[in-house]
Order: sequence, then C-alpha cells, then structure tokens
Amino acid sequence: MMEKKLPKGLDLAAAQKIIAAQIRPTEGESVAPEDALLRLPVKSLRALKPQPGYDQSTRDGFVISGDGSIHTEGSCNFRIEGEIRAGTTDKRPLSLGTACRIMTGGLIPARGLRVIPQEDCHERDGILSAPDAVLHRRETFIRRRGSELVKGKVVVSAGTPILPDHLVLLAATGHSRILVHRRPGVAFFCTGSELVASPLEEEDGLKVSGNRYLLHGLIRLSGGLPRYLGTVADTLGNLAVALGRIDRDATDVIVSTGGMGPGRYDLLEEAFVGAGGEIIYRSLHVRPGKATLFGMLGNALFFGLPGPPPAVGVLFNELVAPALFLLQGMKKSGSQRIKASLQEAVLLKEKGVPNLKGGVLTDRNSVRLAGKTEVAGCYILFPGHRRSFKKGEMVEVHLVNPPFGNCQWSD
Repeated sequence: MMEKKLPKGLDLAAAQKIIAAQIRPTEGESVAPEDALLRLPVKSLRALKPQPGYDQSTRDGFVISGDGSIHTEGSCNFRIEGEIRAGTTDKRPLSLGTACRIMTGGLIPARGLRVIPQEDCHERDGILSAPDAVLHRRETFIRRRGSELVKGKVVVSAGTPILPDHLVLLAATGHSRILVHRRPGVAFFCTGSELVASPLEEEDGLKVSGNRYLLHGLIRLSGGLPRYLGTVADTLGNLAVALGRIDRDATDVIVSTGGMGPGRYDLLEEAFVGAGGEIIYRSLHVRPGKATLFGMLGNALFFGLPGPPPAVGVLFNELVAPALFLLQGMKKSGSQRIKASLQEAVLLKEKGVPNLKGGVLTDRNSVRLAGKTEVAGCYILFPGHRRSFKKGEMVEVHLVNPPFGNCQWSD
C-alpha cells in the first residue's frame, strides 16, 4: 500500500486554508444572556418584540391630550388629572384637553400626544399652563413603541461575538435564552522527560513546563475549554498513554508541544500515527514551523507544535487560535495584519525561510523586536530572501489580540 503523499513547504496561508477545510462549527447550546458574553450565535438573533416595548416618556413632566381647554395669550392651559409613575401599567386613556403628571419611563396613555418637560410647565390650583411655543416643538419627548427596533429586526448577526451592548438589546427585545455555539474542548500535553508540572517540583536537571501555563492561557483567551493532560516523558509508551487518555467525545482540538524534531527522542509523530492519527502536513515553510504537525485524531484537530514557548506562542496565534474561532462560528478568522516601520535595524541569522519574530508595537506605526523577557504584543514577518532589514523599513506585523477581546473566561 502506497504511503499518502503529504504536501511539503507549505506557507502559512496554505496551512490555514487546509486547517479551515477540516473545521465544522460546534453545535449550539442554550445559555442565559449573562452567560453569552463573547459567544457567537448559531443563527442571527432577531428582536422577539419591539424596542421600546411601549410608548414611554423621556422626561419628567406632564403628558397632554389635545390643545387644552383654556387658552390665554401666548399659553395653553390643561386641567391636571392624576399621575403616571414609572412602573405604572394602567392603560386608561387620557381625557381630551387634560394633562397627567408623568415620570421618565412612564407609560404614555392612549390619546397622549406629547410630554411637556417639568421646567417648561407652570402648575397652579390643578391647572397646567404651558407656552404655545413649547406645544409646537418638533420634539415630543415620547419614545414610541418600536421606534428603535421593530420586531424581527436582526440584533446580532450570526458569526458576530456578543458584546455587552448586545446583551442590553437582547434582553430588551425578549431574549431570556440565547442559542450560541458550544465552546470547543481542547486537550493538551507537553512532552519532555526533563519537564515537571509545577515550580515546586524543580531541581537540577528538571524544569517547569512553561508551555503548560502558556497554552492554558491562550486556549482560554481564544474561547476554548482547556484540559491539561500533564507532562509526558519522551517514550512511545508514555505518549501512547497520553493520547489514550483523551476523551474524544468531549475534545475538539488536541495540542502537544515538543517531540517534533529529528532527534532520537522526538517520537510524537510515530506515537500519533500509532494512535490512529492521520497526518495532513508535517512541516511549514516558515520559521518557527518547520517542526510542526497537523492532522486529525478521530474528529479532533491535532496540532503538534515545537517545544520552545516563543515558537508555541507564534504558531498558536497563526494556526490554533484561528481554528478555535472558526469552531465557535466565526465566518473568517486569522491574526489581524498591519504595516509598521522598524524602530531598529534587524539582522537575522540566515535567509531562505520567512521568519516570524515576537515584537512590541511602540505605537500603531512603529515596531521593534521583543526582548527575551518581554511579552510579545505582535509578530513581525521577515521575508525569507534577505537577512538584513533597515531601521524605518516597513514590515508586515501580525497582531496577537484575539478577535474576541482580552477577556477572562470562566472554567
């Protein structure tokens, strides 16, 4: 049986296209509005009732009916009948030629034509007097039912993250439950016999798995539900055990770090195939990315990433995060790209392969390389045909801010 021929030398765009072709958005689940923040609706959410839901006053004052019963020079007078407080549900109509005291948000009664603000009114002995000029203003100080959103109008389109302002409108238009895409489950493990899970376990010859904490944070920022499978020693047996612990019914994405080089103990690919995985590509024409694997393990997307945390951060931003966003119902996904000028000259070790390096935007139009202990706010793409880049030269910059915003997800 002939071995399946795998693509070689894939660039980032081609890899992203291949990954996207494997993705089917997660099914929907019904949640309360307060649990829908930054989730994506399965279908466009339409107003179930108009907004506002009733005719209401926008000011404290008096609601009037007709032109009044008594006229004097330059003003019109109304007999005052009762009061409508905010929260009153009585729908009795207003008698012609009368006025009723009303509060902001109060229900406009039948025959109510306009509200005269308190400051424009003169009240004496049960009679309201208002200048004629006030009665002919264009502004009526009434929000009419459905004037902002009619029933059936789209409030949030499918593929759009639900933001706090959306929640106000969704609640106001009758949504007590919202159908959103299920957050994808992400299982991950870190390979390396030298790795320990906690700083408390460190000693000479052993080091903490920084990728454990890095991936947990990146997965949560991308809307996924992380499940850490632990550190895994560099043996086929241990790798097989880790892959066998994955709950495939609850896992949409699997991420591993390390074990992807040409070394004697780089066994991830062999273990993945042994577990029934299908390799779709095993290398990219970008640095970092040469030692990168993508495939399917059952219905789960599998990303085998290199071990160094900076490389994990780059490839997560370019490959894994976009996949998580697509799984949650986004129509298009990928790191936002801008052009910026280099704040300093850059000399790479070698040329031949495009290179993504962590950077820091000093403003929207200027960027520099991130120091070893700095947090990369972006990644600078250096083309592969050159080693040296001058100060002030324009380069392509990939931002790392997730499309959903820098939020904290609950477990």
